Amino acid sequence: MAEEMTSYMSEKLSDFAHSRELAVESMFKSLPKKINYTCDANDIAYLRNPKYYTLYIRMIGIATNKINCSSSGVGGNREVFDNALKNYANGYYILPTPSAGNEYVILFKSSKGILYAILNNAWIEPLLSTVCENCFTVRMLSHINKSYVSIRKGDDADNTFVDSGELSTQHLDITVTATKKLFKFISNWYVRYIYSISILLGGIFSITFYLIVRRPISHQESIARALKLNEFIPYYQPIVDSSGNKIVGVEVLVRWQLPNGRIIPPSSFISDVEADTGMLLKLTTQLIDQVCKDKSKIKYQDPLWFSINIGAGHFSNNVLLEYMKSIKDLSDGISFEITERQPLHDLFDVAKYVDNLKLLGHSIKIDDFGVGYGGFSYLQTINVDSIKIDKMFIDTIDTSDIKKNILESIISMAHEHNYEVIAEGVETKPQVEYLKSKGITLIQGYYYSAPVSFDGLLKLLKYGF
Repeated sequence: MAEEMTSYMSEKLSDFAHSRELAVESMFKSLPKKINYTCDANDIAYLRNPKYYTLYIRMIGIATNKINCSSSGVGGNREVFDNALKNYANGYYILPTPSAGNEYVILFKSSKGILYAILNNAWIEPLLSTVCENCFTVRMLSHINKSYVSIRKGDDADNTFVDSGELSTQHLDITVTATKKLFKFISNWYVRYIYSISILLGGIFSITFYLIVRRPISHQESIARALKLNEFIPYYQPIVDSSGNKIVGVEVLVRWQLPNGRIIPPSSFISDVEADTGMLLKLTTQLIDQVCKDKSKIKYQDPLWFSINIGAGHFSNNVLLEYMKSIKDLSDGISFEITERQPLHDLFDVAKYVDNLKLLGHSIKIDDFGVGYGGFSYLQTINVDSIKIDKMFIDTIDTSDIKKNILESIISMAHEHNYEVIAEGVETKPQVEYLKSKGITLIQGYYYSAPVSFDGLLKLLKYGF
């Protein structure tokens, strides 16, 4: 069975990689004929055209000896492109991004300059977890015009390699390797299967019946039971206007509170919840219901907004939308943050859904802007009010990290298009001062406060920081 599962995973990765090659090839065939390589308004418009942004492409840009720009605006890091302009012959190349990580650059050099696309491989992790967590690793070797990039994905912990499969597309060699954890998963599956057969046969062996009765419930079952018992509660992390150190809103973050009072963080259960749309929607509506009750108890001089995270599962049906209509009189101040833990496949349907939420009076934010699946394409298609800059970029402040150029591009783009900007993960005073110098005063992070219970929020509202 391990061999079949490994083969299945290899084929899925190969299918996705093949589709990506077709999308990238299509972009490189059409776009060079339309741009001027001058970073003028025409070029920027084409670089920001939503039709080029899919699961496969995160950013598009051009570079010449005089100027460079991308969908984030004019400027940015030139390290890769200066070397290519100086030393490479005309043609296609594949290179790692300066920040390495899980991205690489495909570029086409001509006499006019360089057209490039940054490809994001974040889609691999969810696919690797289709069967079970940390059961596979994958190594991809991309090769174009004698240039190579090797990227490894997956959890290398406890890797006793037991099986592997290899496939190739035109420009990509893929090796998928199963780990010892896959065998544990298969073994557990067989045990559950045998238990089921034993039950159907009427409990042939009493010890087997005993083990079945006493077996620990699954994580999914535990979550379903917790939902019935309303054990999921909201925690609140303040969003502060640094110009006056005043709380103007909060992000609502879910916690699982056990009967003994122990608090379980979302990293322990959120992936299981998101895998079940029904469970996800039930958790969200329970959370919103509790937030509405909490905010009705707040006595504060100015209104606060309460920002709820939503993602791909919420847009799959109208349950959330109908629920918000049913509590319209109670839900003033509720806003929504679109997260990218899972990709949004049909942006035009999502845009319609968002428009309907906005008609009910709810503002819309893009969470973790710049690090997810959609990036700039979301802004081009979805009518959002605010963007939240991810901590990864905030951490580059007062450093020489090249991602600081991306931070500055995001800030410039946001101001240019009049988006409200919230900085997430802010931890130091120099970060606050830098952001204030760039016109960003809405701050969220441990510099002001960690996420707190409702009682903790009431104390912050009353006594301050």
